[in-house]
Amino acid sequence: MKNKASLITLCLLLFLLSYGASANSVKIEITKSSADDWFVTYTAASPVTRLSFVRTPNNSRIKRWSPISANYELSSENNKEFIRRVDRQRFTTASFKLTPTYIPLAKEYAPFSPFSDGGMLLHSARFFVCPEICTRGEYVWEMTLNAPQNENIIVRGNVVKGTARWIDAANGQKIYIGDATPIKDSHFVSIIDKKLPEKLHQSIQTELPALMTFFSDKLGKLGYRPTLFASYSKGKNGQYGNQGGTLPGQIFMHWYGNKSIQPFDTQATYWFFAHEVAHLYQGKASLIENPEEAWIHEGAAELFAGLASEPQYLNTRNKKAKRKCASGLKKTDSYSKAVTARPLLHYSCGLVLMGAINTDLEKAGKMSIFTLWSMFNQAVSKGAPANAQTFIDTTKPHLSPKLGNYLAQFIASDNLDIQALSRIVKVKKKAENRKNTKSPQT
Repeated sequence: MKNKASLITLCLLLFLLSYGASANSVKIEITKSSADDWFVTYTAASPVTRLSFVRTPNNSRIKRWSPISANYELSSENNKEFIRRVDRQRFTTASFKLTPTYIPLAKEYAPFSPFSDGGMLLHSARFFVCPEICTRGEYVWEMTLNAPQNENIIVRGNVVKGTARWIDAANGQKIYIGDATPIKDSHFVSIIDKKLPEKLHQSIQTELPALMTFFSDKLGKLGYRPTLFASYSKGKNGQYGNQGGTLPGQIFMHWYGNKSIQPFDTQATYWFFAHEVAHLYQGKASLIENPEEAWIHEGAAELFAGLASEPQYLNTRNKKAKRKCASGLKKTDSYSKAVTARPLLHYSCGLVLMGAINTDLEKAGKMSIFTLWSMFNQAVSKGAPANAQTFIDTTKPHLSPKLGNYLAQFIASDNLDIQALSRIVKVKKKAENRKNTKSPQT
């Protein structure tokens, strides 16, 4: 095992070197000590006045990261966090001690998702920085992760001990550190927290494979076996909830606080699973960079989850989404302003919009929403940008003139009028009228 791990580490290192050691001017080294303390060290290739973080959903790093040296600080300016020296002199290296607990972030994956046995799931993108300021260029990072020799580090499906090195980019990835060994079956490579309820274990083992079969039939097979991480940690100060997400080749789900798993809500959990699995099958079309246009892939994942669920439950979620979306848009005509303040509107408003498209397609009886998404994904795969305009250009020819014009106007004006949408497309009261899909639950 030791020789195999060393070989994998060597391969990762060779990949790093072949990619180009100077591909990025900042190296990132994350360390977990034997005392379960976590640290990060940044090393710039040349002196800088500051290091700017790529992702700043809030200013929580200022509270949760402690500089090892009093000469350094974390600051915030124009809603961006960055590292600099207190005396404003140039520097090349800075180190911080981290707080390795779960923290929910708006429209961002948690930096740490603990497992009940002491294992940890780490989101690499939380640590991405740029020298001076981040531009719109394509960055890559040289990453190193050190852990106690008796623990596994899982990077891109490879199990390494001691030290792992890799090149990272874009939205990053989830890295596992802990004692667990991944379980491999025909559908997933998985690590599932033993503290999760037995019903939840059974759901993961039976419903996720069924969902993969369902979406494979609708959107085509993945062509690879994704990694699944399901973790649980105690809530802090009575907090509880769950968060799920996908990154290329990965599904991860975290529950925190006892109330998040007791009592066990079968339908809501199934929807939660279905939404995340749906993202895996959305292809390149889901890689929408503009955060204001996230309603497309989040709304589609919500609708796909609904079409994989009991029909009546989709009807209930549709009604709830319509109320939430309308409420969130009350104070402004601008959709972008509304979702900046309340990012979860992408889910509710997205479901309403995608539901309207689905109903319109059903009335015409020519194609399913899955076929339409496949066309959108194909357009992106051929070089079209993954954005709202490409989605509208793909969708509009297959919709009624009223709905097609409404969606085009929404994209152009940034004004989402739910009442006008309701007048254009009347949602059918009987969910049984949906003929294009068959739920894996039925």
